Amino acid sequence: MSASSRPDRPDRPDRPQAVLFDVEGVIAHPDDDALAHGFATLWPGLRRDEVEAARDGAALYPLWERYSVGAIDGRTYWRAVIEALGRTADDARLDALAGLLSRAWWADIDPDILALVDALRAVPTPDGPMKVGLLSNSCADHDTALAAFAPRFDAACFSHRVGRRKPDAAAYLGAAAALGVAPERILFIDDRVRNTAAAERIGMATVVFTTAAALREALLAHGLLDAARVP
Repeated sequence: MSASSRPDRPDRPDRPQAVLFDVEGVIAHPDDDALAHGFATLWPGLRRDEVEAARDGAALYPLWERYSVGAIDGRTYWRAVIEALGRTADDARLDALAGLLSRAWWADIDPDILALVDALRAVPTPDGPMKVGLLSNSCADHDTALAAFAPRFDAACFSHRVGRRKPDAAAYLGAAAALGVAPERILFIDDRVRNTAAAERIGMATVVFTTAAALREALLAHGLLDAARVP
């Protein structure tokens, strides 16, 4: 392959200059068994699918939105969830739940995705190495997990810290500003179509995440990786 046709040449005009990653469902995944066991231990008979259905329901989802931008604390949020399910949410069990969530919610970090992140950081651009960032809807329960992956990124925009959440345009624009790259030069990766559609509305290119292997192929198609050295 000639130098003029290499997919990773930094002056390729249509190539993104930064890549922005979602976290949950892309980089990090829950320990489902630990969460299921923990809920059932703290509140006998309580199933995790009941908890998730309640959290996603019309009555509680607005409260999650507030928790995920740091407007309320975890004890307030989780007390409302547990009481909506007809259980008693005393402080001792809420504290135990907080410990469980900090250990198990983002427990499984995908090494194949992190390898792709490291490969992207070696890709040249006109302004230096490729920048990679994080844009995630999150909460304080995730803080313990961040050390396992966040230091790899040039910018990390967690909704509970920055006060903006997807799919609000301000969340994407804030992440672009943190990276120092115009939105139209960013590739955004998320497992939810609602979030990629919002990114497209402000000019970002997007990939709907399914698997690490499919993401690798998408990055190659965008000219972001050289097939000879992709992990």
